[in-house]
Amino acid sequence: ARDFRYLPVFAEQAERFADRFLAAGASSVAEQEYAAVEETLALERDLEIQEVPPERLDALRLKRIEALLRGGQAAAAATLAERGIDSNLPDLVVQLGLLRARIYSDLGQAEPVLATAGAGAGTDHRRLLAEAHFTRGEWTAAKALYSALWEELGADLPFTDALRLLLAAHRSGDAALVARLARAVPDLAAIP
Repeated sequence: ARDFRYLPVFAEQAERFADRFLAAGASSVAEQEYAAVEETLALERDLEIQEVPPERLDALRLKRIEALLRGGQAAAAATLAERGIDSNLPDLVVQLGLLRARIYSDLGQAEPVLATAGAGAGTDHRRLLAEAHFTRGEWTAAKALYSALWEELGADLPFTDALRLLLAAHRSGDAALVARLARAVPDLAAIP
């Protein structure tokens, strides 16, 4: 039987196949498929069958990390994330930072989450950073990040984040912010 793995369209189609598994919740199968595609492309690159840019392999590695995280395998994801990426493409660097923050958050390690802070951190990443500061009792830093998220998200700020902002403001002595937040999110005032 003919081996289709080395046809130019195989990797693209195999990655789509893995994407479908991930979307369906079969994260372990998706991770295995992403790994197989990554391995095939790396072999093609090494054997000079085709030119494979490092960004392509990095993107697959990040998808593997995402699949592991979705499957509750934070320790395995951490091992893969430690490998890092080979390119300096800003989007991939930011994505790796978010994945590392999620890994350490899932593992209950606030300090390494804070080490992932960097330029270009998106909303989800900044939420994890705020949560890490909150967990460590760093009220002023947590208040600053949660306040910035509140400014950005407005009424869409998740209730848990609003509650943590309220507590961080109270514990850092910012009575004006506590009052403003209680008026803006009335459900917070109803909590004993």
